[in-house]
Amino acid sequence: MNEALSRALRLAELGRAEEQRGAWDQALQAYEQAIELLAPWPPEPLLADALRWKGTILRERGNLAEAEACYRSSMELAQQLQHKSGEAHVLNCLAIVAQRRGEMDLAEQMYHDASLLAAASGENRLLGMVQQNLGVLANTRGNFSAALLRYRMSARAFQEAGDEEAMTWVLNNLGILYTHLRRFDEAEQVFRRGLEGARARGDAVVEGFLELNRAEMFVAAGQVSEAEAACARALTLADQRGDRVRRAEALKLRGAIQWKQGELDPAVATLGEAERLARETNEALLLAEVYRELGEVLKLRGDVASARTVWERALERFRSLGAAPDVADIEQRLATVPSGPHVSQPPAA
Repeated sequence: MNEALSRALRLAELGRAEEQRGAWDQALQAYEQAIELLAPWPPEPLLADALRWKGTILRERGNLAEAEACYRSSMELAQQLQHKSGEAHVLNCLAIVAQRRGEMDLAEQMYHDASLLAAASGENRLLGMVQQNLGVLANTRGNFSAALLRYRMSARAFQEAGDEEAMTWVLNNLGILYTHLRRFDEAEQVFRRGLEGARARGDAVVEGFLELNRAEMFVAAGQVSEAEAACARALTLADQRGDRVRRAEALKLRGAIQWKQGELDPAVATLGEAERLARETNEALLLAEVYRELGEVLKLRGDVASARTVWERALERFRSLGAAPDVADIEQRLATVPSGPHVSQPPAA
């Protein structure tokens, strides 16, 4: 058993390193080998952790059902072993799955439960992660002051832990918040700081997230050429690690860039692929965001009936997510197109 545990530990460490540099195939293989080594023996906390790490790669690739199955197995083991920090980590992961599916109230409750477990088990780093995730929820709902407070609490926890990697996650989310507030100079500053840290560590995953959200900031600021470069970099990084979720997000942005440049037909095709991926990966918020961009393209093409239909889909989804700023935005867009009989049909829902 000791030899198997030692080998499994080395494999798990290898998996963590490969995951950080964006080599998700290799990381997944390392985790699966560690799980296979440990499976015949009496349960160990490492087995619960390896199942969770495997689940996270599956989740980030958009395989939510498979990820959830790994998390449930990890939770069962963690509870059996009284592995409290493992339970807290899995609760946070299950909350992320619920959030991706659009189950915001369930996600919020799970985050609060994870926060209590993390505090009880002395997991300051996880406590910071949970506070950050609660901040993302608040940001989506348009409660920007609450989001900023959560991010500051998260940053404090990471600073106390001396965790520079996690601090770049905070910078990423602060950049998103500043973009929503249209404080573009501040957003650019925090994105740049985050990118410097991620590149210095060789953290291709966080670099990709930062480039993606930086591209979104450039789109919102009307800096189309800068957005195009950041989007291309984010798409390359997503494809290198087989990240279908971030590919869909990058394609959503590319479609927005294309229609802003007058390339309407390419924009429809690009957004169509983004819609397909968002559906396949059960990304509720992303799907609504894709519909927002697609409606704009259809309106520019003169197909106002289809634009209205697509925006109505977006409105329904944003309402279900409690995304108040997005609801208001779509209602304003709908006010610009007439209601009435639909004479044409938008892409399939």
